[in-house]
Amino acid sequence: MATTPESHPFAKRPKDDSFHEILTALERILGNAPRPDADPPDYLLLDTELRKLHVRFRSHQAADFFNPQTNPAVAAAPQLGDEFTRLSAEHSRMLGLLDWLIRRVDAMPDRPVEDRDVFLLRIREMIAVLRRHEAEEDRLFLITLWHDTGGES
Repeated sequence: MATTPESHPFAKRPKDDSFHEILTALERILGNAPRPDADPPDYLLLDTELRKLHVRFRSHQAADFFNPQTNPAVAAAPQLGDEFTRLSAEHSRMLGLLDWLIRRVDAMPDRPVEDRDVFLLRIREMIAVLRRHEAEEDRLFLITLWHDTGGES
């Protein structure tokens, strides 16, 4: 028997707006930095938002949605196994970059401008990777839901 979208295992995924709000807040804090004519960002605010993102992303990783042993929708979609594995493996790398940024944010105001520029570009890179990653997870969710509710292959 097919499940409804509300009862589908992926529907329990912690998908609140706070993830997107944090990324938007980071972009707002960055403004036009690291352009030479831009005002420097508020590193204290960056630290706060990076730490919020860390907590949010850790809970996302802990949910382990791509595990076929705990998620019947994943087990029922073996053709997507490689994609589930790849996205799951990305979690550790993204958390590693986020940890790196958090460890360095406090020292940034005193660093040379070149170091600050690289740091700010890495934050922008992380935001882009997280947005792409989320879009790919959403795509897999919709494909899995489609198949699970009787959609054609």
